[in-house]
Parts: sequence; structure tokens; C-alpha cells
Amino acid sequence: NGIAPNDSNIATLGETERGLSVLDQRHRAVITFTYLFPYNITAGTVTQLASGRPFNATTGVDNNGDGLNNDRPVINGAVIGKSTFQGTATQDVGLFLEGRIKPMGRTILLRLEGFNLLNHANILGRAQTVYGDTGTPNTTFGQVVAAGTATNALPALANIDPPRMFQFQIRYSF
Repeated sequence: NGIAPNDSNIATLGETERGLSVLDQRHRAVITFTYLFPYNITAGTVTQLASGRPFNATTGVDNNGDGLNNDRPVINGAVIGKSTFQGTATQDVGLFLEGRIKPMGRTILLRLEGFNLLNHANILGRAQTVYGDTGTPNTTFGQVVAAGTATNALPALANIDPPRMFQFQIRYSF
């Protein structure tokens, strides 16, 4: 699932290596509704709601001496399990409106669609997963962006779904 084990010695892997996949999403609902108005006009919605995905934390240093910096932190005297932390929930509310015009026996479909109308930041992964090597997490832990000197940090775009979008379609059927 893309998460390296805490210890690279396979003989010492134990229960701390059991954990959720980074793709595990316990709750997901998709709600759709359409309505046909007079004059061949249709409106509808597709709404998707989902719980956050787990993410893995590391210390950022080689605690166990295996030469890798993927060691997980020790909290309350025990190494935390794989993918212990939970990300934020996602949602996408979309609407469409379409109408059909039928000149000379042909059909012209006009359709307007809007996606993520509430402009919710649908964050799928975390850029800052270094918890730190102490009982208290780093101030940047779990953030979407890297902390730096810039006043407007850029998010890890590969881990965020698109913002609000609109599209218009014209389809001619003959």
C-alpha cells in the first residue's frame, strides 16, 4: 500500500505492521437526483460524501539503526501502528442543467455542469507526515503544505481533488 515497514528486518515485523491501507475509506455515500421539467429541460445533482483516509506518520530520523528514515514515532511507550492518523473528509456537490432542442428532426443538447460547487478542499493525502522524534508532534505535522518562509505555500497538488469547476456542452445528434 505504499507504506514502508517500521523495521526493514522482516524477521522482526510484528503487530505494529498491521494497519489500514492508505486507500481505506470507511464511509462513502453517493446521492443522485434528477427532475424532468416541461419543455425537455432536466436538472439534477450528484453529491459525494466520504470519510477521510488514513495516513502514516514517521519520525524523520533513523531511530532503529536500519539506515532508513521511515521509523514511526513512539507514543506512550509504544511504536504507533501503520496509518494511525486520519485525514479530513471529502465532499463534492455537483449540479447539471440540460435542455434539448429538436429542429428539423435532429436533436441539439445544451448542458451546463458544475462540480464541487461548495469549493471544498478535498485533500486525499498529506504532504507533512513527519511527526517528529518526541512525544509532541511537529507544528507542521498533518498539514497539506510544507511550512516555509513564503506567505502563500503551494499545496501538494497531486493529493488534492480539483476545486470548483464548470463546463458547457453542446451535442448535435443526426
